[in-house]
Amino acid sequence: MTVHQRVPRGFSDHADDPGPDGGHGDDPGLDAGARAVRHSINRIAATAGELADSAHRQGLVSATRQLLARILQSLTGLAPAGTPPVDGSRALGERCARSGVPIASLIATADLGADLLWSALQQAPTEQGRPEPARLAAESGRYWRCVQDHTQAVREGHARCRQSPSPPHVQGSHGQGDDPAGALIARAGNLPGSAGAVLAVCVLGCRTPVAAHRLEAALADAGIASAWVTSGRNGSGLIVAERGESGALPGILARHLPGRVGLAPPGPLLKARDALAVALWTARSLPSDRTEVAAAEDRLPAVLVAAAPALAPLLTGRGVTTLLSLPPALGGDLVRTVEALLAEDGSPTGAGERLFCHRNTVMYRMQRVQEVTGRGMAGTEDKLMWSLALLAQQIHGGAEETS
Repeated sequence: MTVHQRVPRGFSDHADDPGPDGGHGDDPGLDAGARAVRHSINRIAATAGELADSAHRQGLVSATRQLLARILQSLTGLAPAGTPPVDGSRALGERCARSGVPIASLIATADLGADLLWSALQQAPTEQGRPEPARLAAESGRYWRCVQDHTQAVREGHARCRQSPSPPHVQGSHGQGDDPAGALIARAGNLPGSAGAVLAVCVLGCRTPVAAHRLEAALADAGIASAWVTSGRNGSGLIVAERGESGALPGILARHLPGRVGLAPPGPLLKARDALAVALWTARSLPSDRTEVAAAEDRLPAVLVAAAPALAPLLTGRGVTTLLSLPPALGGDLVRTVEALLAEDGSPTGAGERLFCHRNTVMYRMQRVQEVTGRGMAGTEDKLMWSLALLAQQIHGGAEETS
């Protein structure tokens, strides 16, 4: 008798349902074994409530019940169509992070719940009667591996939500539970075709205020479903990728969003929060005076630099900032020389042609650069550091965008 045969028939469809009267009554739609397991889950959830403070009690009780339900769905192979149970646990971790449920409390409750649930599964009667102890012991490994997979997924989701920034106009800042990014993702989930993949878009510094309803209408006229959240001259959107990857999309965005527009690669709606962050970094990687629609994969080095503003002083301090501290004419010439050499793969002749000067002038200037900064351009790492430093100066050296 396998683990999934011990889960009573009909239970996985109701596993996250507390039942009548909050789980204290009997549901005639379930057999005796299913009722026994569900009552066990409700007892576990009640214990979870005792472990949390009053502000998080409801969230922890609900999250515990949902996590145990997904573990059972994995064991039975009877999960509803759509998101796999482990991905559902990962999304559960994200929701807990957004609502402030402490991960330590959730994992502690999950560990306790896994013990109690295993005891309930051993005792639950099935059509074949109770399983033999030897068979239960042999199959316990599968059960605990499943528990480990789901608790690890919850941890990953919780950590990812706390680490992934949202664009400033979709960050919750008006109190606990305020999550405009989550609301945007929920709206996108109702769009036809969103079960496939979505494209995340972010616009910063638009020349005119961004109107969500106008954007949605303009894209709908082209047969592209989308959902948007906007604030002033900034905005973010999720576009159904099935039609959004057509050649018409960049032109539509350029016409309606005259600003810095970043596009993330298409991906599942479950990872839309990460995609919104990538779109934001892509928009930030564009020069502040430019009106452009750019894809993240077309400018990955700049996107990486945009995503790490704390590293900008380290990148620029030893090289670009030192050069720019020189008298403007000299410092400007040296920076332009570095840029030209990078563009010409270190060739003084090619750089001289770009700068309309002799190659010896280029070599003399690079000698001055090395004297001033202590960094030349002979090695691959030196070239990489100069490239990243110039990108950091371009992206983080100017004024920040305003909402």
